[in-house]
Amino acid sequence: MRQRWPSKVDHYYWLTAYLAAHDMQKSACRVVATIILCLGAIPPALMASPVGPQGLPNQALAVSVTICCLVMGALWLRQRWPTRTESQLCVTVGTVCIAVASLIAADPVVGLLGSTTFVVVSAFTVVFHSGRLLAFSWSIGAATHVTEIPCQTTKWRWRYELPRARQGCCSGC
Repeated sequence: MRQRWPSKVDHYYWLTAYLAAHDMQKSACRVVATIILCLGAIPPALMASPVGPQGLPNQALAVSVTICCLVMGALWLRQRWPTRTESQLCVTVGTVCIAVASLIAADPVVGLLGSTTFVVVSAFTVVFHSGRLLAFSWSIGAATHVTEIPCQTTKWRWRYELPRARQGCCSGC
């Protein structure tokens, strides 16, 4: 007989029981942990390039994001399935980490590409949690984009448009 989707808004425990009944909890934990750890490896990898976080404060934030991801990954690699509260905490911390990592990027394109990882958190939240937590994640994502776009536009302008304008004026156009 086919099981029905629960009518509750937050279906974390129902889905947890479903995964346990089909012996898929361990695999799901490993997938979630792998995604968290891979996303956490991006900020320190970018620190070695000119498009990554520049300056000591931004690099310290990048390291903090990586440490948070290591802790969250370890939470999902334990022998037991995380509680609903632990999972909600991972969504909240992960959302903030994505926002921070996106805002500290030196290159506007990298910052915008980094903010696309809000999709990963949103997908997990849609499947496991409530609309309230999804609204939080989307609000932080929207605030990140609203904050990022003027900063990135200004960086883009100073980096690409103004040097061209100066070249045009100096070459006797």
